[in-house]
Amino acid sequence: MDGGTTGGEIWNAFGNGYIPHNVVIDGDGVVLYSQSGFSLAGIVAAIEDGLSYLEVDTDSDGILDENDNCPEDYNPTQADTDEDGVGDACDPCNNLVWTSGDLNANLTLDIADVLILVNILIEGNGPQCQIEAADMNSDNLVNVLDVIVIVQYILSGTEGQALRYLEENFDYIPMNTIEL
Repeated sequence: MDGGTTGGEIWNAFGNGYIPHNVVIDGDGVVLYSQSGFSLAGIVAAIEDGLSYLEVDTDSDGILDENDNCPEDYNPTQADTDEDGVGDACDPCNNLVWTSGDLNANLTLDIADVLILVNILIEGNGPQCQIEAADMNSDNLVNVLDVIVIVQYILSGTEGQALRYLEENFDYIPMNTIEL
């Protein structure tokens, strides 16, 4: 250990003549912690610091967790049919079944869907998948306007016709509204 080329250069790397007992080095070879003696708190803090800036891809789909819409489920395409920020691979509401207005998930818009929506509004809550499918006018609210839109679709009308009819014939009547 002479400080030359025989391995002695490590002798002074961590202080004058001492090789520490505790060293934490990050993935880039940077020393995060170096201290003699035992300090569990210091070691844990250094390890947590090192882990805090690691780039993580839990599901190994090539998308880092911070940008992944399903960080625990493999989904390299990041498909999100209903654009709710939750990828199809982990979305509890199957958007191929829970489509706009189809609150009983039978793939048909009918009076049963209207009755389910009215019941949700009266009670002020309901299953999340039904509430998401009930937002017929995409305003992130579920209210009486969505009932009118479903009825218009069933009667082969349009959303615009439904809204014009409401505006022309009714004053606003407060009713339960559920924000998405």
